[in-house]
Amino acid sequence: MNPIPMAVLQELRCGHERFLAGLSRHPHSSRERMLEVESAQHPIAAVLGCADSRMPVELLFDTGFGDLFVVRNAGTMSTTAAIGSLEYAVAHLAVVPVQWTGRPPGRRQRPNTGRGSSSVRSHPRSAPRLNQDKNSPVNYRT
Repeated sequence: MNPIPMAVLQELRCGHERFLAGLSRHPHSSRERMLEVESAQHPIAAVLGCADSRMPVELLFDTGFGDLFVVRNAGTMSTTAAIGSLEYAVAHLAVVPVQWTGRPPGRRQRPNTGRGSSSVRSHPRSAPRLNQDKNSPVNYRT
């Protein structure tokens, strides 16, 4: 993997570790930042994530406005629309693609419960951990 994606992955890992430790910095979360990115976006990564409201990707990575290009849908499905959005981000915004799956370790989806595709508590220890395999594609899996 070339150095730029590795640097992005390291930045995401550091942000996630801050989140897990309860030391989030909440960068780029001001009104000024929101106005700064209004005219153009330059995210560092594209993330396919679950639409579950309990999985706020920007908070889990300790990022802010304009930092991530996030595509969310129920069950983190690779739909035509999701793939097209991610292709746009990679081709036109030159971002690093990141896959996200939204179930914490040891938790399985319960069929027909009506609870969505993710069962996450608000405590940081229940949040998914970044894949530590340096030889794998950039991804989050639980």
